[in-house]
Amino acid sequence: MSDSTALILAGISVGLIIAVVIAFWVIYILAFWKMFQKAGEKGWKSIIPIYNNYILYKISWKGSMFWVMLIASIIGASLVAASGGNIDAGIAGAGWMYYVGAAFYLVTGVIYIMQNYKTSKAFGHGVGFCLGLIFFNFIFMLIIGFGSSQYKGAQE
Repeated sequence: MSDSTALILAGISVGLIIAVVIAFWVIYILAFWKMFQKAGEKGWKSIIPIYNNYILYKISWKGSMFWVMLIASIIGASLVAASGGNIDAGIAGAGWMYYVGAAFYLVTGVIYIMQNYKTSKAFGHGVGFCLGLIFFNFIFMLIIGFGSSQYKGAQE
């Protein structure tokens, strides 16, 4: 195979991958759109990054938890980055920043799991559906958006 043929095949492969990713993204946005509409929100809110997560927290739990999650994520990432990933530096060095940052990541993970549970309950599903949202989010968002799920209200 010549270099030009290999280059053409690589270009086609990259183009195909990009087309598939865009198609999945569009389908995911449509599922979010439908889910938002079921919850009484305007569908266009699903298109705006970060804002769509705020709305998801608002319709499934409470909007204030989005801010807790966002702040915990930023603090965790900042501390881990400031530590330089050096977990052996001890208390006097930057090691404490790594561990505190990791604790903030743990808080973020717990809130993420709780938010998926609240989303599951808000649309009339249980723990099994919550696990689906956690591990197969794309598929289970499609089920909420395009399936027969009914919005039951935010879960306090």
